[in-house]
Amino acid sequence: MLIKKSSDLSLQVIMLSIGIFLSHLLAVVVRWKYFAKQLGGPIDFWNATRLVAIGTFFNQAFFGTIAGDAIRIIFLKKRKLSNLCAYGSVLLDRYTAIFTVWLFLIIGLIFVDIRLDKNGAVWTCILGVALGGALLLCLSITALFVFITEIKPLNFLRKPFQFLLGLSQAFNSTFLSVANLLTVFLPSFYIVFTSSLVIWIVAVDLDAGLSLKDCLFITPLALLAAAIPVTVGGWGLRELSLVSLLGLMSVDANTALLISISFGFLILISGLINGLFLLLKTSLFEVR
Repeated sequence: MLIKKSSDLSLQVIMLSIGIFLSHLLAVVVRWKYFAKQLGGPIDFWNATRLVAIGTFFNQAFFGTIAGDAIRIIFLKKRKLSNLCAYGSVLLDRYTAIFTVWLFLIIGLIFVDIRLDKNGAVWTCILGVALGGALLLCLSITALFVFITEIKPLNFLRKPFQFLLGLSQAFNSTFLSVANLLTVFLPSFYIVFTSSLVIWIVAVDLDAGLSLKDCLFITPLALLAAAIPVTVGGWGLRELSLVSLLGLMSVDANTALLISISFGFLILISGLINGLFLLLKTSLFEVR
């Protein structure tokens, strides 16, 4: 039945969804370039695009979802840039993505119309993620804890704290102007919103009875689950979370599984297309 129903997904939806996921490439490039520049390592547009594209492919093809992050770090280290720039820019890029997903989740919790007693276990996880995500705010106030490095028994924390302080200053620079804010958060919101849009158009094509508002709530949680680096390309965790969350929306298990698998394959296909960037240069880490 699942295989038969999968044929209901139209070619137009497939092509539109792949196009949306491919457009995420430029959104990530804009965000990463900003943080790299703030941390002392400006990257030209071509190399940034090439590295993000290759990283997207590696994230989908290898165990865990951080292989692409390692590709970008290695490239920056090959350019003799500091650890703060090499590791920090990639960490801030990932941090901002997660921070934005968390903001979407908080907004979703305010507006979503679901009975809290419908599935206690799932809602416990949702609320736990929402509250735990508040810890993300700690990065912005790192400077308030500078006194820690003055305590002699904690001198060993000086270097890690200086690293965090550098990240904090780069992240906080986002809020110093409207231009900075749009440069970082507009691409981030675009990625989460359009990912939700893909789930919605797939669900509509399969007559699942989901609204866009429903998808804006469940997609951030699915993205958070898939970001945990314990499976290949987020497979398994994404399906488990989406099927559970779609169950809250009264979507039957077969349709929920099909939506999740379709979403995963569309991401995989876009990742493979991005992998074609591997063919554009013979040296993956060529420094220009």
